[in-house]
Amino acid sequence: MIPIYGWVAFAILATGLLFLISGGDRGLFGADPGQLAAVTAMLAVLVYLGGGMLGRRQDTGPLLRQLLVWALLLGALVGGYMVFETYLA
Repeated sequence: MIPIYGWVAFAILATGLLFLISGGDRGLFGADPGQLAAVTAMLAVLVYLGGGMLGRRQDTGPLLRQLLVWALLLGALVGGYMVFETYLA
């Protein structure tokens, strides 16, 4: 059985698809259709993963600590890439 956050993620994808189909070449609120598709997909993934993590009825302390570690790792990778592109390339 699909959990509720799975249905919400599916609804986000379906709504984004309807906006993309009905919008044609013009975007929604001035956004490019490719940007709208990317934001819709990322939002659906965020809802699905966030619902899975927060719906487990566990302590939030270890979860927040792990999220902080992943955010720091991602920041270090992005920062390292920016330094590489700016100064070393």
